Amino acid sequence: RVFARLAGDFDQINIMTYALAGPYPGWITWHNGAVYDAGRRFPNGQNPLPSTDGLVDSFVAAGVPRQKLGIGLSFYGYVWSGADVSRPGQTWDNPPAMKSIPYYVLADAYGIREYDYSHPAYRWDDEAQAAYLSVAGPHPIGAEFISFDNEVSARKKALYIKEKGLGGMMI
Repeated sequence: RVFARLAGDFDQINIMTYALAGPYPGWITWHNGAVYDAGRRFPNGQNPLPSTDGLVDSFVAAGVPRQKLGIGLSFYGYVWSGADVSRPGQTWDNPPAMKSIPYYVLADAYGIREYDYSHPAYRWDDEAQAAYLSVAGPHPIGAEFISFDNEVSARKKALYIKEKGLGGMMI
């Protein structure tokens, strides 16, 4: 409600709609910056997973005008490893390691090429509107779940801004 009261004093209120996941207690593997929660919930079943749409809805419900809201696009990704995790929505017994890596380093290390979706590990989560790599490997060290924004997710976020009547995007 504070943002709603102050909205008139700002041209835009940017929401950090990335860095939305981590190997925290009670969590599952999840995208760095999903547009939608894909109907997925935390393991306790009480709350939906974080998403751009969920955050935007909470700001609008608090009274912030849509046209004042900006959403974020990240230029890094999360690499989850060490707990046999290789896709979104997985649980673990022992928390996986997770590190934030700049996109250009990810692209170089994993052979990601813009507009080339032939990489054998490349996946698109259509429900969450998020790109990721699913790297299978021997249990538990070799598996990795790598979540990142790419040109497809950037385009989907731009369409989301237009469809929802938001103010823009921050990068």
